Amino acid sequence: MCSMPRAPRIHYPGAVYHAMARGVDGREIFSDDQDRHHFMRILTHVFREMDAQRLAYCLMGNHFHLAVKVGITQLSILMQRILTSYSLSFNHRHVRTGHLFQARYKAVICLDNAYLAALIRYIHGNPVRAGLTKSPDLWRWSSYAEYIRSEKDGMIKSDGDLPTINIPDESSFNPWPITPKLSGSSSRRVGEIGVKSAVLSTKK
Repeated sequence: MCSMPRAPRIHYPGAVYHAMARGVDGREIFSDDQDRHHFMRILTHVFREMDAQRLAYCLMGNHFHLAVKVGITQLSILMQRILTSYSLSFNHRHVRTGHLFQARYKAVICLDNAYLAALIRYIHGNPVRAGLTKSPDLWRWSSYAEYIRSEKDGMIKSDGDLPTINIPDESSFNPWPITPKLSGSSSRRVGEIGVKSAVLSTKK
């Protein structure tokens, strides 16, 4: 039986995505903090090399979440580099073979500021919902603390041209909405977002 070809992902420089990759069969992809430190080094190197911006992240036990703004390089290439590099190093360190991640990562494009703001809150809240910690600021392996430090240092400022953002109740937020077709320059607005103004809502 023939399978339908996968639809190509939407791409343009400045596009913002929510991306997630999970361990094959739900297995752990981080055995200890050394694995997590190494993953973050790979993430930093690949993002710098491909001129991408890490807007938010959270490392869990068997998966990770990213909010990422891409440059010229497509998200698929960026994710392939991250997943391949980490899989090879993880297998070498733990003396194992075979796939570490499920066949394909999951990703959806962010089409408006309200979704992005709610997404960042959702990403930072993952450890709390999973029962790993009581508060997002107690979880070392996310970008939550970076946002709080930036705000205290006066680095988070609201952009006057951005609409007021009303964050929906977290229980009603859908992190994987069906992406509508893009139409003209309006579809690129979120790629030009002043992200720092959108993340003020990460504080509970």
